[in-house]
Amino acid sequence: MLIFIGLGLNDEKDITQRGIEAAKKSEEIFVELYTSPMPNINIQRLEDTIGKKIRVLSREDLEEKSKTLLELARRCVVAILTPGDPMVATTHLALRLQAEQMGIKTRVIHGPSIVSAAPSFAGLHVYRFGPPTTIPHPSPSYRPTSFYNTITQNQARGLHTLLLLDVNHEKKCYMTIPQAIEQLLEIDKEKILENRILVGIARVGSNKPELR
Repeated sequence: MLIFIGLGLNDEKDITQRGIEAAKKSEEIFVELYTSPMPNINIQRLEDTIGKKIRVLSREDLEEKSKTLLELARRCVVAILTPGDPMVATTHLALRLQAEQMGIKTRVIHGPSIVSAAPSFAGLHVYRFGPPTTIPHPSPSYRPTSFYNTITQNQARGLHTLLLLDVNHEKKCYMTIPQAIEQLLEIDKEKILENRILVGIARVGSNKPELR
């Protein structure tokens, strides 16, 4: 069996009681932190709470080497601890579908997600948001524009857009709000963002969240 357990937004204290109970009953426990870094999480304290060893998964473990993980889940109960809510990340959804196709039972224990927390913290209503999108790190040979298309489509419908900022763990490169704004202004040839209010949010769920 494969269980996905959401860790929430900030640190090891955000996991639900149901998530802790499920982890304690699991035979193998893993955590992945590449979809969202969660810099305040303390794995040792999480291990103390659960009472079991937790192994850290890389992106390669969840994607290219996912069959190894799934074969283990075929033999015993495996828990994967994930940032936020497990099924928000497409990587986790793909792994769950792969498990179901192999006849492996799955279970999801949800956790607080930035998708709902960010609008709430900004004082905006979640029903007024269209599909979210991610602003990726650009490179000389890679300058995607799909995130801008999402913004324009949402704006045409009178909806806000939640923009998630890219994380590159291999290079330890985390996009900042000023860098994201620079990309937005550079790509906004039609000037649709002129006179628009942009809200920057950081560290939601911590004791020191920021809104600018």
